[in-house]
Amino acid sequence: MKLYGKDALVTYFKTALRKHTLGHLYIFEGAVGMGKKTLCRYLAEMLLCERTDAPCGQCGSCIKTKSGNHPDIIYVETDEAKPFNVEKARALVAEMYVRPFLAERKIYILPAGETLSPAVQNTLLKAFEEPPPYVTIFLTVTNRDALLKTVLSRAIILPLPGCTATELETYIRDTFPHCASDAAFLAGSAGGSIGKAGQLAQDENFLSMRRALFAVLPRLASSRSGIYAVRKCFEENKDALPLLLSFFCAWMRDCVYVQLSDESALINRDMQAEISEFAFSVPPKAAIRCHDAATSLASTIGKGSNFTVWITDFLTECWRYCHDTDSRC
Repeated sequence: MKLYGKDALVTYFKTALRKHTLGHLYIFEGAVGMGKKTLCRYLAEMLLCERTDAPCGQCGSCIKTKSGNHPDIIYVETDEAKPFNVEKARALVAEMYVRPFLAERKIYILPAGETLSPAVQNTLLKAFEEPPPYVTIFLTVTNRDALLKTVLSRAIILPLPGCTATELETYIRDTFPHCASDAAFLAGSAGGSIGKAGQLAQDENFLSMRRALFAVLPRLASSRSGIYAVRKCFEENKDALPLLLSFFCAWMRDCVYVQLSDESALINRDMQAEISEFAFSVPPKAAIRCHDAATSLASTIGKGSNFTVWITDFLTECWRYCHDTDSRC
């Protein structure tokens, strides 16, 4: 198992393990898609590894962990689809007093801690406060405020940082090699979330629509026929208008950054050459005006509207911005 963007946390646990200062309850806080569950599984594998270079991935314990069959790693279902009630909480606390089967410790992973009711949290409080010495509990939440103060006071709370664009690019290239050419864009669109990056990489429509729009969008800077080429793309993907407009806005946003000589801030870094050519072939304010027009369209277009008329008017307006010679200086 490979982690991305969690080096500091892994180092923290390796140090705690080496110095025998491992806590009994850890709360990992982070937005959906930040890799909380993956981190918990990685740390469980590391803490139960039989070798010093943990996690080695080759010992019996690591092999069992990877296959999901390690008897001393207990993954507790706590999502809304399977409510975790007081009865189950009591059974879990009782089970903690059964010694480990194979390893020196037992790891309990409780995801989606925000779904635990106050009654359940109170039932688990004894285990959270003073579990058996061989038990380590990992609890994940999107927001610590969902937990009782009595629970928080007994835990070590570790916020999960988002991944950098470089880390997400590496993750995409490693995990989805067929998306390598789009890695920079996907990383920029994921907002630091490794979960979202993975979802986008697996969404074929997401990437195909982007390619289709970006193939014709530069034509707005040329002849008037460019309006109809771009309009055709919008009509063919009518049901995904918000997504197309977000691509459109991202292109125009990047044009502004190119004009400001700040290419490091580009979302569509893989299209830098094409964006640069477009940015310097239109008036300085054209990209900002086009971006604002797209934002306005996204907030006003209605389902009952004449789609073709709306899109034609919008693209005609953008084409005029791109050919407004009076504002080039």
